[in-house]
Amino acid sequence: MKLLAVVLMLLTLGAVGKVVENFKDCTDFFWMSQPPLFYSGSDNGHRQILPSDKHKTICQAFNNKYYFATLYDTVRKIPVYSAYEYTGSSECNTKRYSWRSESELKDEQASNKDYENSKYDRGHLYPVCHAPSPEAVQSTYTLTNAAPQKCDFNKMWYHRVENKVRETLKKCPQNTAYIVTGVVPSDTEKMGASNVTVPSHYWTAYYGGNNCAFGGYIMGKDEDDETKYERLNEFEDELSKLYKRKVQVFSKKQPRTS
Repeated sequence: MKLLAVVLMLLTLGAVGKVVENFKDCTDFFWMSQPPLFYSGSDNGHRQILPSDKHKTICQAFNNKYYFATLYDTVRKIPVYSAYEYTGSSECNTKRYSWRSESELKDEQASNKDYENSKYDRGHLYPVCHAPSPEAVQSTYTLTNAAPQKCDFNKMWYHRVENKVRETLKKCPQNTAYIVTGVVPSDTEKMGASNVTVPSHYWTAYYGGNNCAFGGYIMGKDEDDETKYERLNEFEDELSKLYKRKVQVFSKKQPRTS
Protein backbone atom coordinates (compact mmCIF):
# COMPACT_ATOMS: atom_id res chain seq x y z
CA MET A 1 0.00 0.00 0.00
CA LYS A 2 2.82 2.40 0.85
CA LEU A 3 4.49 1.73 -2.52
CA LEU A 4 1.22 2.34 -4.34
CA ALA A 5 0.73 5.60 -2.47
CA VAL A 6 4.23 6.76 -3.44
CA VAL A 7 3.67 5.88 -7.10
CA LEU A 8 0.35 7.74 -7.18
CA MET A 9 1.94 10.75 -5.53
CA LEU A 10 4.75 10.85 -8.11
CA LEU A 11 2.27 10.56 -10.97
CA THR A 12 0.24 13.42 -9.53
CA LEU A 13 3.28 15.64 -9.07
CA GLY A 14 4.03 15.29 -12.76
CA ALA A 15 0.60 16.55 -13.71
CA VAL A 16 0.00 19.65 -11.63
CA GLY A 17 0.34 23.35 -12.16
CA LYS A 18 2.56 25.57 -10.09
CA VAL A 19 1.23 28.68 -8.37
CA VAL A 20 3.83 31.40 -8.91
CA GLU A 21 4.14 35.15 -8.45
CA ASN A 22 3.17 37.12 -11.56
CA PHE A 23 3.72 34.16 -13.91
CA LYS A 24 7.47 34.52 -13.34
CA ASP A 25 8.20 30.97 -14.56
CA CYS A 26 5.98 31.02 -17.65
CA THR A 27 5.90 34.50 -19.20
CA ASP A 28 6.83 32.92 -22.54
CA PHE A 29 3.15 32.12 -23.08
CA PHE A 30 2.30 35.82 -23.42
CA TRP A 31 2.95 38.18 -26.32
CA MET A 32 5.97 40.32 -25.37
CA SER A 33 5.93 38.43 -22.03
CA GLN A 34 3.07 40.73 -20.91
CA PRO A 35 -0.05 39.18 -19.32
CA PRO A 36 -3.42 40.91 -19.87
CA LEU A 37 -4.10 43.92 -17.64
CA PHE A 38 -7.33 44.81 -15.83
CA TYR A 39 -7.72 48.28 -14.33
CA SER A 40 -9.96 49.74 -11.65
CA GLY A 41 -10.89 52.81 -13.70
CA SER A 42 -11.82 53.74 -17.23
CA ASP A 43 -8.31 54.43 -18.48
CA ASN A 44 -4.77 53.16 -18.08
CA GLY A 45 -3.94 55.82 -15.52
CA HIS A 46 -5.90 53.94 -12.89
CA ARG A 47 -4.65 51.19 -10.64
CA GLN A 48 -4.22 47.67 -11.97
CA ILE A 49 -6.53 45.36 -10.00
CA LEU A 50 -5.77 41.88 -11.32
CA PRO A 51 -4.32 39.66 -10.11
CA SER A 52 -5.51 40.34 -6.56
CA ASP A 53 -5.36 38.33 -3.34
CA LYS A 54 -8.26 36.18 -4.53
CA HIS A 55 -6.48 35.23 -7.76
CA LYS A 56 -3.78 32.63 -8.41
CA THR A 57 -1.29 32.87 -11.26
CA ILE A 58 -0.62 29.30 -12.40
CA CYS A 59 2.03 27.89 -14.71
CA GLN A 60 0.21 24.83 -16.02
CA ALA A 61 2.35 21.68 -16.21
CA PHE A 62 2.17 18.08 -17.29
CA ASN A 63 5.01 15.62 -16.74
CA ASN A 64 7.09 18.46 -15.30
CA LYS A 65 6.84 20.65 -18.41
CA TYR A 66 4.91 23.92 -18.67
CA TYR A 67 2.35 24.18 -21.48
CA PHE A 68 0.29 27.30 -20.72
CA ALA A 69 -0.57 29.88 -18.07
CA THR A 70 -3.82 30.58 -16.19
CA LEU A 71 -5.12 33.37 -13.99
CA TYR A 72 -7.60 31.68 -11.65
CA ASP A 73 -10.33 33.28 -9.52
CA THR A 74 -10.54 31.33 -6.24
CA VAL A 75 -13.78 33.06 -5.17
CA ARG A 76 -15.77 32.48 -8.36
CA LYS A 77 -13.86 29.21 -8.89
CA ILE A 78 -13.36 29.74 -12.60
CA PRO A 79 -10.36 30.94 -14.62
CA VAL A 80 -10.17 34.57 -15.68
CA TYR A 81 -8.15 33.46 -18.70
CA SER A 82 -5.66 30.92 -20.00
CA ALA A 83 -2.79 31.97 -22.31
CA TYR A 84 -0.62 29.89 -24.59
CA GLU A 85 1.59 30.01 -27.66
CA TYR A 86 -0.06 28.34 -30.62
CA THR A 87 2.55 26.36 -32.58
CA GLY A 88 0.25 24.20 -34.68
CA SER A 89 -1.95 21.39 -33.50
CA SER A 90 -2.04 17.67 -33.83
CA GLU A 91 -5.16 16.07 -35.24
CA CYS A 92 -8.08 16.96 -32.99
CA ASN A 93 -7.90 14.33 -30.26
CA THR A 94 -11.33 13.04 -29.26
CA LYS A 95 -9.97 10.87 -26.45
CA ARG A 96 -11.18 12.07 -23.07
CA TYR A 97 -8.94 12.22 -20.03
CA SER A 98 -9.78 12.51 -16.36
CA TRP A 99 -10.09 16.08 -15.11
CA ARG A 100 -7.70 16.80 -12.28
CA SER A 101 -7.55 19.33 -9.46
CA GLU A 102 -4.56 21.47 -8.49
CA SER A 103 -3.15 20.31 -5.17
CA GLU A 104 -2.04 23.81 -4.11
CA LEU A 105 -5.56 25.24 -4.35
CA LYS A 106 -7.35 22.58 -2.28
CA ASP A 107 -10.97 23.76 -1.81
CA GLU A 108 -10.38 27.09 -3.59
CA GLN A 109 -11.33 25.55 -6.95
CA ALA A 110 -14.24 23.83 -8.61
CA SER A 111 -14.48 20.06 -8.27
CA ASN A 112 -15.64 17.29 -10.57
CA LYS A 113 -18.63 16.80 -8.27
CA ASP A 114 -19.82 20.30 -9.11
CA TYR A 115 -20.29 19.20 -12.72
CA GLU A 116 -21.80 15.76 -12.03
CA ASN A 117 -25.52 15.57 -12.81
CA SER A 118 -25.51 19.23 -13.82
CA LYS A 119 -26.52 20.79 -17.14
CA TYR A 120 -22.98 22.07 -17.64
CA ASP A 121 -19.86 20.78 -19.38
CA ARG A 122 -16.33 21.59 -18.32
CA GLY A 123 -15.45 24.10 -21.01
CA HIS A 124 -11.76 24.26 -21.95
CA LEU A 125 -10.13 27.68 -22.21
CA TYR A 126 -6.91 26.25 -23.65
CA PRO A 127 -8.67 23.80 -25.98
CA VAL A 128 -7.65 20.29 -26.90
CA CYS A 129 -7.72 21.11 -30.62
CA HIS A 130 -5.06 23.80 -30.21
CA ALA A 131 -2.63 21.50 -28.42
CA PRO A 132 0.43 20.42 -30.46
CA SER A 133 1.13 17.06 -28.80
CA PRO A 134 -0.52 14.29 -26.75
CA GLU A 135 1.19 15.61 -23.62
CA ALA A 136 -0.09 19.13 -24.30
CA VAL A 137 -3.59 17.71 -24.77
CA GLN A 138 -3.44 16.06 -21.35
CA SER A 139 -2.16 19.28 -19.78
CA THR A 140 -5.46 20.98 -20.68
CA TYR A 141 -7.48 18.66 -18.44
CA THR A 142 -7.18 20.67 -15.25
CA LEU A 143 -10.25 22.16 -13.62
CA THR A 144 -8.39 25.47 -13.38
CA ASN A 145 -8.57 25.56 -17.21
CA ALA A 146 -12.34 25.00 -17.30
CA ALA A 147 -15.50 27.03 -16.82
CA PRO A 148 -19.15 25.94 -17.02
CA GLN A 149 -20.64 25.71 -20.51
CA LYS A 150 -23.97 24.25 -21.52
CA CYS A 151 -23.53 21.39 -23.97
CA ASP A 152 -24.97 23.26 -26.96
CA PHE A 153 -22.78 26.29 -26.31
CA ASN A 154 -19.72 24.06 -25.92
CA LYS A 155 -20.33 22.66 -29.41
CA MET A 156 -21.01 26.09 -30.93
CA TRP A 157 -17.89 27.61 -29.33
CA TYR A 158 -15.80 24.85 -30.87
CA HIS A 159 -17.26 25.14 -34.38
CA ARG A 160 -17.70 28.91 -34.49
CA VAL A 161 -14.55 30.01 -32.68
CA GLU A 162 -11.91 27.42 -31.73
CA ASN A 163 -11.92 25.70 -35.12
CA LYS A 164 -12.05 29.00 -37.04
CA VAL A 165 -9.02 30.27 -35.13
CA ARG A 166 -7.21 27.01 -35.81
CA GLU A 167 -7.93 27.19 -39.55
CA THR A 168 -6.91 30.86 -39.68
CA LEU A 169 -3.59 30.25 -37.95
CA LYS A 170 -2.77 27.41 -40.34
CA LYS A 171 -2.48 30.09 -43.04
CA CYS A 172 -0.09 32.27 -41.05
CA PRO A 173 3.65 32.08 -41.77
CA GLN A 174 5.35 29.72 -39.30
CA ASN A 175 1.88 28.72 -38.02
CA THR A 176 2.46 30.48 -34.69
CA ALA A 177 0.61 33.03 -32.59
CA TYR A 178 -0.09 33.96 -28.98
CA ILE A 179 -3.63 33.27 -27.79
CA VAL A 180 -5.53 34.36 -24.70
CA THR A 181 -8.97 32.91 -23.96
CA GLY A 182 -11.07 34.12 -21.07
CA VAL A 183 -14.52 34.37 -19.55
CA VAL A 184 -16.64 37.21 -18.21
CA PRO A 185 -18.32 36.14 -14.95
CA SER A 186 -22.08 36.52 -14.63
CA ASP A 187 -23.37 38.51 -11.69
CA THR A 188 -25.69 35.92 -10.16
CA GLU A 189 -25.71 32.55 -11.95
CA LYS A 190 -24.00 29.74 -10.01
CA MET A 191 -23.76 25.96 -10.28
CA GLY A 192 -22.68 23.03 -8.11
CA ALA A 193 -22.21 22.65 -4.38
CA SER A 194 -19.17 24.96 -4.53
CA ASN A 195 -21.23 27.82 -6.05
CA VAL A 196 -19.13 27.95 -9.19
CA THR A 197 -19.85 31.10 -11.21
CA VAL A 198 -21.28 30.55 -14.68
CA PRO A 199 -19.70 32.92 -17.24
CA SER A 200 -21.91 35.30 -19.20
CA HIS A 201 -19.45 35.46 -22.11
CA TYR A 202 -16.46 33.62 -23.54
CA TRP A 203 -13.76 35.45 -25.51
CA THR A 204 -10.53 34.68 -27.31
CA ALA A 205 -7.84 36.78 -29.00
CA TYR A 206 -4.76 35.90 -31.04
CA TYR A 207 -1.79 37.80 -32.41
CA GLY A 208 1.39 36.68 -34.12
CA GLY A 209 3.30 39.90 -34.67
CA ASN A 210 4.40 40.32 -38.28
CA ASN A 211 3.54 36.68 -38.92
CA CYS A 212 -0.17 36.87 -38.16
CA ALA A 213 -2.59 39.78 -37.72
CA PHE A 214 -4.79 40.25 -34.66
CA GLY A 215 -8.14 38.53 -34.44
CA GLY A 216 -10.67 38.22 -31.65
CA TYR A 217 -14.06 36.70 -30.86
CA ILE A 218 -16.68 37.26 -28.16
CA MET A 219 -19.78 35.12 -27.65
CA GLY A 220 -22.47 35.30 -24.96
CA LYS A 221 -23.63 32.08 -23.31
CA ASP A 222 -27.19 32.52 -24.64
CA GLU A 223 -26.20 33.75 -28.10
CA ASP A 224 -26.30 31.75 -31.31
CA ASP A 225 -23.64 33.80 -33.11
CA GLU A 226 -20.15 34.95 -32.29
CA THR A 227 -18.85 38.47 -32.92
CA LYS A 228 -15.52 38.69 -34.72
CA TYR A 229 -13.09 41.58 -34.27
CA GLU A 230 -10.18 42.56 -36.52
CA ARG A 231 -9.09 45.66 -34.57
CA LEU A 232 -7.64 45.22 -31.10
CA ASN A 233 -8.94 48.55 -29.81
CA GLU A 234 -12.54 47.64 -30.70
CA PHE A 235 -12.15 44.22 -29.10
CA GLU A 236 -10.70 45.66 -25.89
CA ASP A 237 -13.40 48.36 -25.79
CA GLU A 238 -16.11 45.70 -25.87
CA LEU A 239 -14.39 43.61 -23.21
CA SER A 240 -14.05 46.71 -21.04
CA LYS A 241 -17.81 47.24 -21.27
CA LEU A 242 -18.50 43.63 -20.30
CA TYR A 243 -16.06 43.65 -17.37
CA LYS A 244 -17.04 47.22 -16.39
CA ARG A 245 -13.36 48.14 -16.19
CA LYS A 246 -10.50 48.88 -18.61
CA VAL A 247 -9.00 45.73 -20.12
CA GLN A 248 -5.75 45.44 -22.07
CA VAL A 249 -5.33 41.99 -23.62
CA PHE A 250 -1.96 42.39 -25.31
CA SER A 251 1.14 44.51 -24.68
CA LYS A 252 0.87 48.25 -25.37
CA LYS A 253 3.47 47.71 -28.09
CA GLN A 254 0.91 45.83 -30.16
CA PRO A 255 -0.89 48.17 -32.62
CA ARG A 256 -4.50 48.86 -31.51
CA THR A 257 -6.03 49.92 -34.82
CA SER A 258 -4.31 47.95 -37.58
